[in-house]
Amino acid sequence: MNKGGQTIFFSIMLAVLLLLLAINLANPLKVVIDNARTQTNSTGGTETALNCSTATTYQEKANCTIVDIMLPLFILVLVGLAGFILTQI
Repeated sequence: MNKGGQTIFFSIMLAVLLLLLAINLANPLKVVIDNARTQTNSTGGTETALNCSTATTYQEKANCTIVDIMLPLFILVLVGLAGFILTQI
């Protein structure tokens, strides 16, 4: 196999790896986001850790925005990198 063929094969493998990472890490990231929104106290009850509906300060609004955009941005970046790698073949 020549050097160009090896590069194409490696690029496809890397793109598939990034796509699999995006798919497989989406659920654990969703769990982290859910944990940021609700916390369990020591008695087993739930209390709101991030109350975005009544956010008053800019810091609370920024935290809510960052938590809300984390999962789509993560998936978009990994899928975008995989697409970029595939189009550079």
